[in-house]
Amino acid sequence: QLKDQSIDRLREQMLSTRTREASGRIPEAIKQAYSIVVTVNESNEVHAFKIAIAGEPLFTTIKADRRARIQETAISAEAMMPGGPYDLWREDEPARRVRDLVGAFAQNAKLPKMLRHKEILDTIVQGIKAGIWVGRTMRPDKTFKTYWRTPVDDVALDDSSLEVMLPESATLSDITPALLRREALPGLWPAAEITVHDAHHYFSGGHTVTVPMEGYDDIIPIPACDLHQVDEAILQAVAQGLLWMTNGPASILGEPVPPGILGPTAVLRPPPEPIAVNELMEQEIPDAWNDGKTNAYAIVTALSSKREVTLPWSTVKKAIDDAIRAQWLEVASENATWPTDFSGAQHAVFQTPKGPPPIRDPLLDYFPGMAAEAALEVYEIQDLAEKISDIAIAAVGCDFKVKVRIELGGDAEPNKEVVDKINLLLAEVSEDLQLG
Repeated sequence: QLKDQSIDRLREQMLSTRTREASGRIPEAIKQAYSIVVTVNESNEVHAFKIAIAGEPLFTTIKADRRARIQETAISAEAMMPGGPYDLWREDEPARRVRDLVGAFAQNAKLPKMLRHKEILDTIVQGIKAGIWVGRTMRPDKTFKTYWRTPVDDVALDDSSLEVMLPESATLSDITPALLRREALPGLWPAAEITVHDAHHYFSGGHTVTVPMEGYDDIIPIPACDLHQVDEAILQAVAQGLLWMTNGPASILGEPVPPGILGPTAVLRPPPEPIAVNELMEQEIPDAWNDGKTNAYAIVTALSSKREVTLPWSTVKKAIDDAIRAQWLEVASENATWPTDFSGAQHAVFQTPKGPPPIRDPLLDYFPGMAAEAALEVYEIQDLAEKISDIAIAAVGCDFKVKVRIELGGDAEPNKEVVDKINLLLAEVSEDLQLG
């Protein structure tokens, strides 16, 4: 009946508008048709609930609902401990396979539904690094390799024998030397110095330390370790410059410890503060100087007397090297031996350089920290420029400085036009960076 009849244009427009609006509601209607989530609850019973569909993707909405119990972030390592809410350990169970702990979240309905195994594994690894657990793998000879407060390497993570133990039930196969540094382990350094006997007692087994937390004190158990392994870690830490050992007249840092020096009464300290160049001068240690000259042995003796402790040779040797590089000292004669070990310290004779005092070089100013120095090629400087932001981020919290020295020379003195041209280019970087 309507065929070939004219249609009112207003009604035609209304029809078009309402048809378009209805088409726009179709996707929303489809979404609402999928608004019932069916899962299992903590009792492993079927649980269905309705969710409110919004503009976000459907799975994002489901994850955000607490009733779904889906978790994609790392879980708490403490929650996985015996007596924790997850109840992953059997009574009196000293160790658990890591793969069993990871698999429990896919098998036990009362545990959170983890989207990826990686988050569970990361939690276990962080627990080992924090000292909550001791990780261990079995070697082919049936002995164990342990991990405690150290990263777990990829080989161990892929090892099916990897398991975690409670510290009070574990015996460490070895100790990473860096753990013996002050502030690295809770309760190991109650004072500025400890003895080797104190370190032995710390790892004797059954030892606990009390650590103040926010509003309460936490008791932390320390795993046992064979005394020979403790001694080996101490020897490595001293040789690597992480610990300073004294025993009687012996004072050792950054070099192998001679046999017989390591004993229960040997004293361990953090490395001494660096010695400033000016501390080597006659006005600071007059007893070490005679007729404008001194020797390395006299410097060691005078500085040790001033600090009331025998200083390690490596620390004094570095200070002398710094003084020579800064032109505050020079080797007194061709017969003087430098560099040398401590046995030749008495024959290493020095004097202050003759002539006008050296011009202060800001690049050689004393800096109480670590420094890296190298002559870089142009392409290496470009590589450094690309990495400097990452280095600055990694050094957050430390006093990070970059000092630049540009040298221009050759067989003949550089042409003034060349110098001026380079200085103009350098001024675009910093007005303080000028050849002169």
